Formats: sequence, C-alpha cells, structure tokens
Amino acid sequence: MRKALRASAALLLSSAFGTFANCLTVNSVNALTVVDTFDNSITSQTNAATIESGIQSASSTISSLFGNAATVDILFEYNNSVLGQVNPATYTVPYAIYASLLQANATANPANSTLATAVAHLSSGNDSGAVSILSTSANLRALGLITAIGNLTSSGATSPPGTYDAIVTIGNLNYSSNGPGLNSQGVGEVEHLINEVLGGGGAGSTLGTPSQNAALGPLDLYRYSSTGPTIASITSTPSYTTSAAAVAGFSVDGGATGIAQFNQTGLGSEYGDFANVGPCQIQDAFGCGATQVFSTSSPEYLMLEAIGYDPVTAAVPESSTWAMMILGFAGVGFMAYRRKSKPALMAA
Repeated sequence: MRKALRASAALLLSSAFGTFANCLTVNSVNALTVVDTFDNSITSQTNAATIESGIQSASSTISSLFGNAATVDILFEYNNSVLGQVNPATYTVPYAIYASLLQANATANPANSTLATAVAHLSSGNDSGAVSILSTSANLRALGLITAIGNLTSSGATSPPGTYDAIVTIGNLNYSSNGPGLNSQGVGEVEHLINEVLGGGGAGSTLGTPSQNAALGPLDLYRYSSTGPTIASITSTPSYTTSAAAVAGFSVDGGATGIAQFNQTGLGSEYGDFANVGPCQIQDAFGCGATQVFSTSSPEYLMLEAIGYDPVTAAVPESSTWAMMILGFAGVGFMAYRRKSKPALMAA
C-alpha cells in the first residue's frame, strides 16, 4: 500500500528574492533547468555511476521538453527500503492569483495550446474564488512567482530555510534497458518523481491529504467525472471525491475529452497519479512494468503543459510581474509521497 507522509512548516512569502552533497550536475536545454545533486548515500553505492546516469537521463529528458525560465534544485538520496519517494516544497496561493498566473502564461506562450484550452475551461471545473491552490515551488516559479523559493534543507526541513525544491529518495531500482522506446525501471521511476516535483502527479491533487477541502491542487482543476468504468464516458461534471467507486479523468476541455484516468484506489495512494488501466504509464499510481520514453506524445507532457510548462519554442513572462502580488501569502511546508509497486496494490 502506498502512503503519503506529510509535514508542514509555516512560511511567509516576502519581497526578498531570494556541502551536503558529493556530486552535482546541471541538466539544461533551452530555459528549464534541473539541477541534480547527489547525496553521499548515492555516491557511496557500488553502482553509483549507474544510478547517477539514470537520474541524469530522466531529468535531462524532462527539462529538454520545456522552455520555462526556471531552475529546479533537487537533492537525490538512496534508501533501499523505498521504491521512490519525494518531499517537494509547496506553497498555497489564492485561486484567483493562480488562475491569473496560468492566464498570463497562456497569453505569453501561444505555442502552449494545451494551457490555452485549459484556461478557457477553468470555470467548468473545480474552481472558486474562495479556494486556494496548493502547488510546488517549482511549479509556481515556472509560472513566474519568483518568491516561491525552494526552501528545503538537506534534511527536508524548512527551518532554517534551505535551497532545494525537493528531496527525492530512490531505492534499489533496475536501470537495465527494456528495449528501444522504453524506459528502464529506474529512469521511469525518477521521471515519475520529477513530475511530482514540478507539480504534477501525486503533488497535483490535495485529495486524501490534510489540505483536502482547504485547497485544491493544480490537477484538481481538470478533474472530471465519468459515468462508465473508464474515461470513455467522461462528462462535464467536475470530480473531487476520494470514493473508490468513482471514475475520474484528466481533461483540459471541460470534460469533453479524457486524456488520462486518475487514480481513485485510495489505501494511501495518490489521487493526482494516473490509474493503472491499460498500458503502463509513467505517472501510474502503482509501478506496473516498462513505460514509454517520456516525449511530447506522453500524457504526462500534456499534464505538465496544463499546469504551465511551455514547449521549448515558447518564452515565459517576466517573473517580476508577479512579485508585488504575493506579499504576505502563507506557505504550506512540504509533502512527501511514497511510491510502491503494483504487487502491493494487488496485496491491498
């Protein structure tokens, strides 16, 4: 059974902008930059070079697809008692501000047609001017909110403020090739976790968390009900429930088209991940085997576009535009997510 470990730390966003690891690499293509830092729990492994190469492959693949002017700092650790786990730094902002950030980004980046469609249909989904949005520091900065800093220390604490956007822990993963066009287990798992650092996947929904009903996650804005057993019967009715009997789909056009089926398993699993139906997907809630290489054809690519990550041909609005808008917003510390394999689901 997959469970989410959560903690919080109060943080005041101000107008100020602004050696635990043994190895650090930077993966940057166009504008989005992912900085991979390796803790000595990784560098001390006998297969450290293989682990580091797998992480770099995952982060460079994702960063190469998006053009946001943002740098994401991730500390990677090793713990053989988990498959994969992530603690992302998170903040809450009023819904109206988050929607304005999405709108401004869509206007400035017309190449992101997914976001343009999503913004045009925000009023059809789980939106309300009285509700806050809880998202990761990486997502908010990609949208231009530069005071949403990565504030985690190497221990995962926020006091004193650190510099990391997330602490990602990986276990004993297999980095052997699964064939052309397929991820190794290790690369697929790391891509799954990086997507959460960026605000997608499990970090994209507050369902099943202490923040449920107090704030929505970015993907909750695009969560719609289906009247059938799959999203082939998706409707225009928003979905925000932890009922295991519900079928919910990811849609950016007001429920007219389902892109992926959301997980509704519960039992500690994350509602922002995808349901384990059909071929294995990178963002499936439970590991199920080899996944396709992350590309512009992946549903995960559309997922990240919908929360503000732009194609590499696009530019982002000046982040300073939003600096004065976020003074005094309260931040919610961080959340941790743990991923386990499909056999754990079967056992549950």
